[in-house]
Amino acid sequence: MTSTSTASASERTSTRAAVGAAWVAYVVVRWNLGLWPKCGAIVLASFALSIGLYELVVRRTNATRFLFGLKPLTRPSAPRGR
Repeated sequence: MTSTSTASASERTSTRAAVGAAWVAYVVVRWNLGLWPKCGAIVLASFALSIGLYELVVRRTNATRFLFGLKPLTRPSAPRGR
């Protein structure tokens, strides 16, 4: 029995962030540093990756804004002259 499921955009974005964080951890663990510098690097890089994905993927399109419960983007109105 196979089940097919389609992941929503929010699920795909969170999965990308998790995969990105795992990739960061994979790279950082190989560094010749102590435990705390590695932990700090993983936390900072994962945070930067998550914020970057949010800025580039979630905030820029109305579809993903809707999925994350944000208000739709509005276009600025043209300036009106007198």
